[in-house]
Amino acid sequence: MVSPEILTFLAEWGEATVAELAAVVDMHEGNIRKHLCLAEAQGLAQRDEFSQWRATAEGRRRAVTRMRI
Repeated sequence: MVSPEILTFLAEWGEATVAELAAVVDMHEGNIRKHLCLAEAQGLAQRDEFSQWRATAEGRRRAVTRMRI
């Protein structure tokens, strides 16, 4: 399962590196990478050539749904 906290930050910020996420999420960078790779495999996030991660449209939709609850 992908961390909802990570998806929420990506949806709010637009893009972030693993290091930027590690500064606000109480998780080791290696674990954040693992969650991001899982999110990418599920179509919830994508990474560009500069190692910036972004939530996909589906990832943003799921993050917004969780924020409303």
